[in-house]
Amino acid sequence: MSERPQVDPEIVAEQQYLDTVYERLDAMRLAASTVADAYGDVRRGGTHQARLERDIAVDHTQRRLAALEIGDTPLCFGRIDLDEGGRFYVGRLGVEDDEHTQLVVDWRAPVAEPFYRATALERMGVMRRRHLLTRNGREVIGLDDEVFDANAAASSGLAVMGEGALMAALERERTGRMGDIVATIQAEQDAAVRAELPGVLIVSGGPGTGKTAVALHRAAYLLYTFRKQLGAQGVLLIGPSTIFLRYIEQVLPSLGEHEVQLATVTGLKSSLRATICTDPAEARLKGDVRMVSVLKRALRDREHVPRRNVEVLIDGLILRLTRQECRQVIDRARRRPGNHNDRRPLVERMVVDRLLSKYRDAKARKEDFPPEFEEDLRRRLRRSHVVIILLERMWPVLSGADLVHDLCSFKVLIGSAGRELLTDAEQHLLFRARAKNTKLVAWNDADCALVDEADALCGAVESARPIRNTKDNGHGDGETASNVMRDLGLGGYMTSSALEARFADPNTRATRAIPELRTFGHVLVDEAQDLSPMQWRMLARRCPHGSMTIVGDFGQASKAGASSGWTEVLGHLPRLDAPRRATLTVNYRTPVEIMDVANRILAVAASDVEPTQSVRRTGIEPLFALVADPVAAAIQCVRETLLLGGTVAVIAPDEAHSTLTEALQDVGAVADSPTVLDAAVGVIGPVAAKGLEFDHVIVVEPAQLVTQDSAGLRLLYVTLTRATQTLSVFHSRPLPGPLATPA
Repeated sequence: MSERPQVDPEIVAEQQYLDTVYERLDAMRLAASTVADAYGDVRRGGTHQARLERDIAVDHTQRRLAALEIGDTPLCFGRIDLDEGGRFYVGRLGVEDDEHTQLVVDWRAPVAEPFYRATALERMGVMRRRHLLTRNGREVIGLDDEVFDANAAASSGLAVMGEGALMAALERERTGRMGDIVATIQAEQDAAVRAELPGVLIVSGGPGTGKTAVALHRAAYLLYTFRKQLGAQGVLLIGPSTIFLRYIEQVLPSLGEHEVQLATVTGLKSSLRATICTDPAEARLKGDVRMVSVLKRALRDREHVPRRNVEVLIDGLILRLTRQECRQVIDRARRRPGNHNDRRPLVERMVVDRLLSKYRDAKARKEDFPPEFEEDLRRRLRRSHVVIILLERMWPVLSGADLVHDLCSFKVLIGSAGRELLTDAEQHLLFRARAKNTKLVAWNDADCALVDEADALCGAVESARPIRNTKDNGHGDGETASNVMRDLGLGGYMTSSALEARFADPNTRATRAIPELRTFGHVLVDEAQDLSPMQWRMLARRCPHGSMTIVGDFGQASKAGASSGWTEVLGHLPRLDAPRRATLTVNYRTPVEIMDVANRILAVAASDVEPTQSVRRTGIEPLFALVADPVAAAIQCVRETLLLGGTVAVIAPDEAHSTLTEALQDVGAVADSPTVLDAAVGVIGPVAAKGLEFDHVIVVEPAQLVTQDSAGLRLLYVTLTRATQTLSVFHSRPLPGPLATPA
């Protein structure tokens, strides 16, 4: 008869404690559900106050239920034993018993900080730190202890066990989605996570140092610590791509946070439906801070006097408004504070006041008109088509998209706005064929920051209170628009149909509304090294208090037009407090064998960036193979690699993606969409790979993937450092730069 396997009594004790914790968690979930159900009956009646109380209670309990739904992620993952004899269990959320005794403390609580920060040199009062290794979160399968005071531990009778919690986590296969590292946060990462809220925190570090994890855990920590403040103001996290956002989307919910808004910079202007800018020169120009001055000039060019005096016929009288008077109105409006559309009502009022005064003079009446007559006269003047078009000439109602579209559609406008600011070649880059309306413009991601800047200059269209088009005067709108276009020389700025649409009756058209600019209490930016100055200005407008966490590595900067370094970045942000910096130096993800190769590229592409130190070895050197057909070789390699298990990514030139997915259709290959993260084989380009990680990476034709300049080599550095286990590179052309030279 075989003997039962012996189970360590320490594991048995921890399992019993964990069972108690999960029983309490189940009770907490039941209590939250009961509250939500109790308020559900109010839906069928009750006072307004009762319904309001119900809505608040339901919202609160639903949030609480969402936080308590942790799935198979470990609820409790460690404990600390203190010098004075106390102990605390640390987990992803706090759990109390019926008598409010803390069974598990939230990892973000101050008392949990020593779990992450204690070292042999700075023990923080900790005698022993224990990691609980679990299966499916609930079953304890091992313990990993770090003892900081061996004598005290021995005298206290503490048993010591160890399996290497961090290394076990690092060796685990990827799932296609990023997981939290709440159980294995390291000291330098924890220092960045728990940094104070105000001002700008810059977190820099090479591949695999956990920058993204730090940003996500910092978002959760800040919401926990400053819930009242940030819960109302909101938290925004900016990522480099929609694939990246899909990759990280499960992390914050696993930490009990559902209130962080995830977006790309382009996604902040989602109404534009922008594509990727494929012309590096265009991207550099549109990301350049000089474009702020260009847009200001373009807007000023739209605020100008008519070509000749204007005559308004009303009640048989001709009221003449001279060009000089129009100039005075514009000059006065420009001196007033506010954005362009905010000042439109002032311009309208001054024009109507002047016409009203001329009407009085023409009637030879010195006394005031009866109020009702004056109001009617003002209304008729405002609705006069001549006045409508005069105002459009002097001070048009503009959205940011209108301004940028108009600017880029006419060479004369580009020339005026770009005079002495842009070269002839740069002015040519801005020009594009005019679309019928802004919805049909082929916007790209470089345009988004321009439109956002223009929105800030123009302000909300609603604030201008556009004048309604009259339809009771017996004239057709289209005919009237054509006539005034001809009379006032507006043909160089818009079409008659666009003019008619811009001033259509609001009861018969969709409102041309600009969504109100949403601001946040804190903004986190990942892959920050790739944002242009104009994009930083875009983010600064969404964080007026200047509370930001900026995460990046200029050794991986590869986007055209990106800022040159942290000093330039800070120049575009609110400077309310001195910026703080945290540097992550240890590479936990990428094995030494791969980093040795990648660092050869870094030394050439970004020699001022210090390489990180990897903590892992796999014993498997990267494969570089010169072959006749790199795509065919990659396909064969994928089939062999799938037998190893784990996630597989093929990083290849765009033109090879369809061939790869068709050949690997039988194993579930997917290309160029967020679904690559859930596929057995993901096929992507080097830019889309930023911020992601895979067990196995296969690179096709590096010389075709990137340019030979420093930006291209940095992109190659990014590409090679996506792998956590194996890296295979197939090429028929000479390898770029340092890869072509033996180490």
